[in-house]
Amino acid sequence: MTANAALRPPFAWQQTHISALFCAALFVSAAAMFMLQPMTGKMLLPLVGGTPSGWIVAMAFFQLALLAGYALANICARFSPRIHGIAFVAALALGGFFLPVHLSQPEGAADAWMVMKILAASVGVPFVALAMASSTLQRLFTASGHSAAGDPYFLYAASNLGSFSGLLLYPLLAEKLLTIPEQAQLWLGGYVALIALTAICIGRAKSMPATAYVKPAPLAAGIRWRWILFAFIPSSLMMGVTTQITTAIIAAPLLWVLPLGIYLLTFVLAFGKVSPLRLALVEKLHPMAVCLGFGLIFIATVSLDAPWLIMALLLACFGVVALAFHMKLAALRPLDDGQRLTDYYLMIALGGALGGMLNAFIAPVIFDRLLEFPLVLAASLLLHPGLRARLVRHDLVSVCTGGLGLMVWALMRHHGIGAPAFLEVFLVTLFVAALRNPRFALAGCLLVMMLPYAVPRDGQGGMYQRNFFGLLHVYERHFTMDGEKYDIRYFGHGTTLHGLQSLDPDIAEVPTAYFSHSGPVGDIFGTLKPKNVAVMGLGAGTLACHHAPDRSFTFFEIDPAVVKIAKDNFTFLSSCPGKTPHRIFTGDGRLELAKLKGEKFDLIILDAFSSDMVPVHLISVEAIEMYKTLLTENGMLAFNISNNYVSLAATLAAGARAAGMQPRYKYYDFIDPPMFFPSNWLLMARTGVDMTALREQGWVPPLQDGERAWTDNYSNIIGIMRF
Repeated sequence: MTANAALRPPFAWQQTHISALFCAALFVSAAAMFMLQPMTGKMLLPLVGGTPSGWIVAMAFFQLALLAGYALANICARFSPRIHGIAFVAALALGGFFLPVHLSQPEGAADAWMVMKILAASVGVPFVALAMASSTLQRLFTASGHSAAGDPYFLYAASNLGSFSGLLLYPLLAEKLLTIPEQAQLWLGGYVALIALTAICIGRAKSMPATAYVKPAPLAAGIRWRWILFAFIPSSLMMGVTTQITTAIIAAPLLWVLPLGIYLLTFVLAFGKVSPLRLALVEKLHPMAVCLGFGLIFIATVSLDAPWLIMALLLACFGVVALAFHMKLAALRPLDDGQRLTDYYLMIALGGALGGMLNAFIAPVIFDRLLEFPLVLAASLLLHPGLRARLVRHDLVSVCTGGLGLMVWALMRHHGIGAPAFLEVFLVTLFVAALRNPRFALAGCLLVMMLPYAVPRDGQGGMYQRNFFGLLHVYERHFTMDGEKYDIRYFGHGTTLHGLQSLDPDIAEVPTAYFSHSGPVGDIFGTLKPKNVAVMGLGAGTLACHHAPDRSFTFFEIDPAVVKIAKDNFTFLSSCPGKTPHRIFTGDGRLELAKLKGEKFDLIILDAFSSDMVPVHLISVEAIEMYKTLLTENGMLAFNISNNYVSLAATLAAGARAAGMQPRYKYYDFIDPPMFFPSNWLLMARTGVDMTALREQGWVPPLQDGERAWTDNYSNIIGIMRF
């Protein structure tokens, strides 16, 4: 066969098969990558105490691993496409020695670097190998003889569609139907299938004449920096909006799937063969999306009456900005028959990794509040092509109109005039819709940042502290209600209230919030009269004031900062002594409690939810069985299951029965603001323990609705969510 015959494009049906083959290989590789991430994230959560920050750090790790994979692919691009493909298969084979996926046990306290070390040792090699797939397979496609071989970037859309599919399939199917070991085995099967598909792709390229490496023509000045910047902004925004939503708006589990899914869909839209949107239109929407995002963040600080609406609009703002930058990236792709393809993807990965590092490692250190998302959002306007555009008359008119809407809203807030959440969003949107010019948009963002000082919210100010476990906030409120004056100190963790205490010395020792004497906790202490009590989750230390002369408390708290705040800012621990000084162990509650094998407790209370997130490893059947071994004969387990976003009663009841315990449930709906709140509690005792007294106080068996008990290897978050 002559060289010309080898270079002749395949027939139409062959081209279809080639496209389908490479799309399938890229789809499988991307789906595998984005099923691995939530699967390892789920394995990781018990090791970091269930904190959402664990996922943010894991995302940064995966972006760095993606960068390493693209760097390896870029090095392999110096060889022929066939050699490049063989090197990719060899890397996949090497990663196979670390499979099926399992995480090594951590050493030392939970922090960002511990997460990085665990992931590097457990999934680093197979993930880096997978990260080579996109650029490697696209380069192989350039040697396939396909008519579109000179512009293979449409395959990047197939890759990101696979990523999106893998991301959704995990919570909707894999997590719901399979245990973690079964998920790992299924994932291993997909990994092997990718090796087989890649081998077939190499076979398509091997008939092409081998060419020596030719150094490509130099790029235009600054083009690499633009590739990096245009990838950096969406990556940082994706992680920033995830933190903003899960910490300050809705602390429901699995919400991190939404920003990541939108991020991947913007890649699909930007790199698809036919885009339904034009870059010019998206760039017009960009300034308005930024300002609307600022307005929504501010609304969330003064009112959370419509959290789902605020979250949806905030995600839409993020999607518009991310799409604008990804479309710019697509427009700047090098069309040189694949010579710069791996270099291009390497710069994209570098920008993504830098964005991840900013949010995971730098922002929590330099900011004591959630500032990274709005700051990067505003900074994105500095790269807008219309920043220096000439102003026209209707710009000034629209700004005046929008400013009037914002002024009305600010005056309403300043004078304490409430408004429905949708009206507040409308007024801010009116202001935002006027800011089509990037310069006005930047000025509008600055104005919104200053609004909290002009329109203060009760509880703003005070002490903020941010660490790996979240955003902690201690503040005071002074107000009059029904003729009574209240001076109260609050302890917030994200959107969750960890505790509150009256500053009036006469009632400073009264247990407040979810732990009142008249509520479920009062029932438990009054009926059981426990002498040795273990509490998982310290909060403000409120439970210590259910003290008695013969009662001892042992607290377990994973976050050292919470321990310091409880001791320095609240007096529950110091003013409510027990039989012995209160013991406080710092670390994961389940692990630390397991170390006390020689002790027995009359009551173990679990109140360790992190900003409303569900710490699955604390409520599994194995955990309940371990707690059971530490109980006295008539001892009980008490779970505070008060939660806005998940319903845990049926799941925990199923776990109790699986562990040989009888569950009882009580919803306490008495509200006496600002000191006491309604709460949900679930109690467990060994089968045979008499719980008649509790039944007379309103404790009833939970409904048996067939809910499957959770184990260390199985949980189904979606099944218990309240929508």
